[in-house]
Amino acid sequence: MRAWWLPECGWFAALGLLVVLVAWWFPGEPTAPSDTYGTGLTGKRLFYDLVERLGSVTERSHVDPGILADELGYSNVVLCLIGPPRDPGRRVWDDLYRWVFHGGSLLVAASLAEPALDLRQFGIRVAPLDDDWPEEAPEESPPEAAVATDLVPAGDISWETRGELENTLGWRVRLAWRGKPQAASRKIGLGHVLVVSSDYLFSNRSLVRGDNAVLAYGLLESLGPVQSVVFDQSLHARGGAKVIGWLFDPSIRPFTLQFLICVLLFAWWGSRRFGAPNEPAEPPRRSVVEHAEALGNLHYRTGSGAWCVRSLLEFVRPFGIVRERGRRDPRGGRGCRGGAPPAGLASRRSHPRSGAPESTRSTPPFERVECPLPPSRIGVRWRSLESKRCSAPCWTRSARSSSARSSSSRACSSPSSPRGAC
Repeated sequence: MRAWWLPECGWFAALGLLVVLVAWWFPGEPTAPSDTYGTGLTGKRLFYDLVERLGSVTERSHVDPGILADELGYSNVVLCLIGPPRDPGRRVWDDLYRWVFHGGSLLVAASLAEPALDLRQFGIRVAPLDDDWPEEAPEESPPEAAVATDLVPAGDISWETRGELENTLGWRVRLAWRGKPQAASRKIGLGHVLVVSSDYLFSNRSLVRGDNAVLAYGLLESLGPVQSVVFDQSLHARGGAKVIGWLFDPSIRPFTLQFLICVLLFAWWGSRRFGAPNEPAEPPRRSVVEHAEALGNLHYRTGSGAWCVRSLLEFVRPFGIVRERGRRDPRGGRGCRGGAPPAGLASRRSHPRSGAPESTRSTPPFERVECPLPPSRIGVRWRSLESKRCSAPCWTRSARSSSARSSSSRACSSPSSPRGAC
């Protein structure tokens, strides 16, 4: 016998899983391998941990940067857009420019794979290098000849890029590679902005080489005191299926999980019995003549009642319970009134009006016949009393002839004779 508590444990386990998912979405967000979650060569996990261990408050944001800028403060907050795989759009750049103008700090590093990035609101852009331009400096050239920066003393610094900064007039160049500006900063309003042509310096592969980690953190400190750093992850999110992606979006996911909890509770409530089982209901009693009533209504609505009656009379005529109109039962016996005459009677008798034998006439229409039930004791007693009551005054009349008395006595003695026959 199956234990009753096994299905209940399954229901409650599913309910507990949904409750946990509301508070902690352990599958994680669908992100690209080049974000701060990535542990590969192009990921930024080491730079995120480096900033966190150096005492800054780090946070990952999955909200649109334009919306996030309105929620962040303006003092000692740095917003990092490192290696965005797509351009945020004009609206986002407008919101970020207003945020920087009122005191925010912004770090933007173009992607190494797609270095094209237009920051028109800030007056600068990242353009790809020519096809014949080498991506890396030759190994025989000294590092100080390849990379020039005022943030880190001469040291071992490796650099990879596929783009360069344009329109740097009025900007302070923080890093140059082979004479091409690669990082530049500028004060806009009350805030600061730093633009880097490549996100290679902040990748996991770069931070384990030479003094790259020192240079990466030095670029971050050039924006001012680093107390709180927010890394944007919304631009790295990979789009899934439209319906499923929207239902499990971070902003709509709590509502979706709460709806699933309600569905689960409703399914649990409908799958088990509360209280004693109900007694089976008695089937409704059906009328014995329900079929006849339905058939009669059908013939009445279709106007085919005459055909039905004609078929019934044709069926019962051979049994002798239907007689022709105007015909009396010559037997005069008991039974159904209007019984069929004996065979041969139609040939011996003629019609009272036309005088023609009945066998030559057309068949007259049928008439309704009543077939009474077998007589009861009360009926037999009543007919016997009626016969005695009818026969007594018929014999006392002397004005009638003997033939009339004999016929009257025969008529009164018959149980089927009417009361006025005497």
